Amino acid sequence: NIAKLVFALSFLVFLAAKYLFNFDPQILSGIAIAVFLSILLLAFEEFIPSAKTEHKTAKDNLVETAGAVVAAVVLYALLGFLLHTPTPINVITSCSMLPAYDRGDLIILSGDEPRAPEIRVSGDSSTFSFEKTNCTRLYNDGRQSSDICTSALKFDSLPLIPVNKSNDLIVYDSQSSIGLIVHRVIAKVTADDGKEFYITKGDNNAASDQEFGIPPIPKDKVNGKVILRIPFIGYIKLFLFLQFQEPPYCDSHYKD
Repeated sequence: NIAKLVFALSFLVFLAAKYLFNFDPQILSGIAIAVFLSILLLAFEEFIPSAKTEHKTAKDNLVETAGAVVAAVVLYALLGFLLHTPTPINVITSCSMLPAYDRGDLIILSGDEPRAPEIRVSGDSSTFSFEKTNCTRLYNDGRQSSDICTSALKFDSLPLIPVNKSNDLIVYDSQSSIGLIVHRVIAKVTADDGKEFYITKGDNNAASDQEFGIPPIPKDKVNGKVILRIPFIGYIKLFLFLQFQEPPYCDSHYKD
């Protein structure tokens, strides 16, 4: 029908404008609003019986929608049970994990232990520092710029732990207005009192999360590790929550 066609076309235009033609962020925001309006049109059409379905009332459509919502909640809970996490599905909202993960990616989480170097420390677990190296930012339009990036983690006299992009990503509660964050683990640290925490960094950030003021991540604040990425689908959620504006650095990433 018309509503579905309008939604499909507007969503394809948005993806083409972003990934094929590198449109200006303000233009992308306008197209995103158009996608949002097409979603509203699609929802409105579902509740208004057409001439071909006069036997179905708005109440019938409401009952069907409620049934679909209940089924989705049950499926979500079942998936969480199987994957050992209360939040098995999430969406990446920023560009801090480019180029490996992009804004709008739908991600599936598991409650299993993330893959990353593990170290044990004694005394004050906050006595760590970071090594820095020169790095290069690549822009979609071909430009480059120089920067200084965190390259390794240092705990007292222990050997350096390099930032390794083969380590797992975790989703954790930042305990701030930022909300949930999806970043890569640099290292898992166990203190002599038995407490476990993680040091993390976004691939597209010059510094670690801890250098930006986020404390080391306690294990009980981790929702899970990322085990699957489904591109583009997460944009539907972003548009429904009116997150049209492209965040900083969506037009570039650091060179490996």
